[in-house]
Amino acid sequence: MGIENMSNEQMKEVIKKVQKLLALSQSDNENEARLALQKAQELQAKYNIVFDQLDVEDESQKVIEEKYDAPDTESLNSLFKMMACNIADHYRVKTYINIHREWATIDGRYQRTTKKHLAVVGLPFDVEVFKQSLFFAYNAMRKLSTTFVRQLPSSFSRSEKLLSKNDYCFGFIKGCVKGLEENEMTKALIVVTPHAVIEHMNSMKLGTAAPIGRASRGDYAAYEAGHRDGKASMKGGSKRLTE
Repeated sequence: MGIENMSNEQMKEVIKKVQKLLALSQSDNENEARLALQKAQELQAKYNIVFDQLDVEDESQKVIEEKYDAPDTESLNSLFKMMACNIADHYRVKTYINIHREWATIDGRYQRTTKKHLAVVGLPFDVEVFKQSLFFAYNAMRKLSTTFVRQLPSSFSRSEKLLSKNDYCFGFIKGCVKGLEENEMTKALIVVTPHAVIEHMNSMKLGTAAPIGRASRGDYAAYEAGHRDGKASMKGGSKRLTE
């Protein structure tokens, strides 16, 4: 049956199937989790138009906004945000950096503080798929970049190792994007951000920003290694994730 002929009930069954896949993505088995997320994304893209055209008044069709922080140190938080902003369009969501200012007591002094959070805007279903995929890819990058640095020659200084790790991570993020693009081309998927999400972002009048991310700053071998692993992580071919 073509998707244009599917009823709301049939579409709800598809959504339930994706929700089950999202539950599987919580598995401790990283390979199983990755495959479940990939299948969820395929279904998401395959039924893209129908989701947007469902004539149903329910919470699943209302645009929401969630805020996240990297699950580790501030030094890696920028990479977390960079990854999110680079892959967002492939999950029908939009992202921006939310800046929150408040007064707090620090070291006995009352000071004004600034906190930056990753904000994600989209339909609940899309936001959930994006969140699970983002944290999976980010944790994979942390694990594999650490393994990569451990394999560097002992002659590398601490600063050289940090540079190589950063270049590996930049490559990994761009590799994730490439893997997602190839998945969509292979399966003839068309990922379109819902109009309601675009309208929501426009109403916020955030202005335009330059793309987040950069190329290698010197260690091209590290960048290429990261690119290869990032691409494989999104295409289900990274054996190193299960090592």
